[in-house]
Amino acid sequence: MVALELVEHLLERGWHVDAYTNELGSPMLDELTGLPHDGRLRLVEASPAERFDGDYDLVWMQHGVLPPAFLERLEGGVAAPVVWHHLSTFMDVEMPILADVESRTTAISTGMCERVVDVLEDFGLDRERTLLFDNPAPDAFADHERAPRTGALERVLVVSNHPPPEVRDAVAVLEAQGVEVSRLGVHDRPVRVTPEVLAPFDAVVTIGKTVQFALSMGIPAYVYDHFGGVGWLTDETLDDEAAWAFSGRTTQRRIDADALVAELVDGFSAARDFAERRRERHAERWRLSRHVDALLADPRLRPAAPAAAADVRRLASFGRLYGDLYRLMRSRDRVATEASASLEVERAEHAAAAEARDRRETEVLVIGQRLTAARADMHWAIERAATAQRAMRRAERRLARREHLDAQRMGLVEVLLSRPWTATTAARTVVGWMTRRDPIRFSDVLRADPESLGRMRSEVLHSRSYRIGRVVGDERASDEGRA
Repeated sequence: MVALELVEHLLERGWHVDAYTNELGSPMLDELTGLPHDGRLRLVEASPAERFDGDYDLVWMQHGVLPPAFLERLEGGVAAPVVWHHLSTFMDVEMPILADVESRTTAISTGMCERVVDVLEDFGLDRERTLLFDNPAPDAFADHERAPRTGALERVLVVSNHPPPEVRDAVAVLEAQGVEVSRLGVHDRPVRVTPEVLAPFDAVVTIGKTVQFALSMGIPAYVYDHFGGVGWLTDETLDDEAAWAFSGRTTQRRIDADALVAELVDGFSAARDFAERRRERHAERWRLSRHVDALLADPRLRPAAPAAAADVRRLASFGRLYGDLYRLMRSRDRVATEASASLEVERAEHAAAAEARDRRETEVLVIGQRLTAARADMHWAIERAATAQRAMRRAERRLARREHLDAQRMGLVEVLLSRPWTATTAARTVVGWMTRRDPIRFSDVLRADPESLGRMRSEVLHSRSYRIGRVVGDERASDEGRA
């Protein structure tokens, strides 16, 4: 980003810019080619044949990379001053490994923060030949109009290429509390951070240059990432954090997601007041044009003296070594990216398979439950059918007993009515009186149980009156038959 922003700024000043790199690809290639330049920008990717014979006003070198054709010119001396910029306190490729050669061939060695400048001195570079190039922000951030904000924390932007688990968990907690959270980074949404990107948000959770972008706009920054971090910036912590390029490594404090959320929400008001109160100071401190002006006006910025052949060979060897290492790193990154993408695909397939398996297991479980319910219904139906059959058999037995009882009753009625003298109520009363002392009524017959019916029948059949009536009745029947 430093090289991109410097190229962009110099083009805005009307300069012609030649940019040489070991490898040029998206998204950096897209950003560079998208800059308005009117033919004043030349991009060269690791081409030894490309010539760099122009009369330059400044040679800016990062990662120890210089075009082979330009290295050849160093032996005879060049009119342009050479600045070697260093971007890290711990990465070997950023260390002044060739400190003696760097001292003899460059006008100034710059560091992105005070700690980097200290490391340059530790490697043997003279402090008098170093300069703090304080990771400045393009002027657009300082010049962006943004009104002061009020109210609670509502919109947060997380900018990170490697957010730790506690930050991702904190995002989920914040969203559950109704705070809108957006994320930028290679694993989320890889876009260039511009004033228009930052402007809608109340606060930014990030490290590095984005902290300076936010503070230049008066947006509070919460310093935390994979190294941990100090949290909200204050008057007391700002300079110490700036000395380490807001990397989060000053304290390496680690807290969990709940503590992160509590600090973000509870400390937001004070952090916003700090950022807005000190916006003008921060904007001027990190304004890119001010740093470029100071660099170009530095009296130490003198043309490069003729370099020794041995120094040139060492620089060329270092450049090739770094180029091979860089390509190896890029290849490793591509393999890692492809492996990560493949892993994501496999995870998605595994998740889909697991989901399908869970769905099948659920379907089997549902089917099993339905079968169990069906078996229970079947057993219940069988039991109901058996109960119904038992009830039917009981009903049949009751019906049979009732039919048998009715037959007995009808038999008794036939007996009572089989004699002529039984045709009247008086006759039945006489029979009843003679046999049972009480008249035998039809209602008595209908209500009688089998034992009572049998007893009635026996009393009637064995009574003297029945026998007399039977004789009389038989004789009458015989006379009627003869007639």
